[in-house]
Amino acid sequence: AAGLERKLLRRSIQLHPNLYRRLGLSYEYVNKCGALMIAWTPEDVPALHECLEELHEAGDTEATILTASAIEGLEPELRRGVLAGIDVGRENIVEPWVVTIHSYRGKHREFRLSSLV
Repeated sequence: AAGLERKLLRRSIQLHPNLYRRLGLSYEYVNKCGALMIAWTPEDVPALHECLEELHEAGDTEATILTASAIEGLEPELRRGVLAGIDVGRENIVEPWVVTIHSYRGKHREFRLSSLV
């Protein structure tokens, strides 16, 4: 399931810009936050390399392995003991209401935010 999830995430990254353009929405609603996958134990390191291979197979060729010192440079507040990591820079989160709100825009509907229902 994890491999399928990664493939779906990668595919969504490819589809989002076109979907937003087609709906006339701004890409600003996507939180382009990225992600770090961390290896904390020696057993995690081989799994990290397998994960990177899966990410590349799914089309995320921008994902890269980071050394412990590189991760500490990016996230100095992260607790000590990091062995390695993966930078998944194109990981993003989409505001789930964007498409719903867009579908009602211009149809004489009224949106009330911060209102009791």
